[in-house]
Amino acid sequence: MSTGRSDRPLQRRRDRRGRGLRGPLLPRTVPAWRSRSDRFDENVLDAVERLERRWPEELDGIEFAVEDVPPSDPAPWEHGEVPLGRYFPAQGELPHRIVVYRRPVETRAPDGHELPALVHDVVVEQVAHLLGLTPEQVDPRYGRAYFVHTGVGTAIQVFTPPSSGRACDWVLVLDDAAKGYPPPGQPRK
Repeated sequence: MSTGRSDRPLQRRRDRRGRGLRGPLLPRTVPAWRSRSDRFDENVLDAVERLERRWPEELDGIEFAVEDVPPSDPAPWEHGEVPLGRYFPAQGELPHRIVVYRRPVETRAPDGHELPALVHDVVVEQVAHLLGLTPEQVDPRYGRAYFVHTGVGTAIQVFTPPSSGRACDWVLVLDDAAKGYPPPGQPRK
C-alpha cells in the first residue's frame, strides 16, 4: 500500500506553491541596494572628510560615530530638544568622540536631497564645539546663503566668491527674482 510519499528526502520549498524570492532583488552594484543607514553613514563620512582636509591636525585621532537614536538621559545642556549629535570629550584612554544620531537627523530633513547638507551642518557644529570655535569658523559654508548681485539682461556677469583658499567650496545659485524663491537652505513660506 502506498502512502503517496516518495522515498527521497523532502526538499525545502520557498512556500507551499514553490514560489518566493530566489535571490537578492537588486545586485550589489546598484545604488539602491544600500540601506538608508548605509547612505547616512556615507553622508557622515563625506562631511568628516571635507573637514579633515581643512583641519587635518586638529581632527587627527578624533572618533566619529553614528548611532540610531540618542540615549534616553539628556545631557545637562539639552533642554527638552532631541539632539542631532553630541561631542564627548576624551576620558582616560577614550579619545574625543563625535556622535551623529541618524533617526533625529533624518526626521528633521524635509527630503532626501537636503539630508547631506543637514548632516554636514551637524558634524560642523560638533567639531566647532570640540575646537572651541564657531561653526562659521570651522566651515565658512555652514548654513549660509549670500546675496551677490541682481542682474538684468544678457550681459556677462563676473561673480567673486566671498572667500577662497584651501577647502573653501561655494555654490552659485541663479534664481528668477520674480518667482520669490527664498535664499538657498531656507524653506518656502
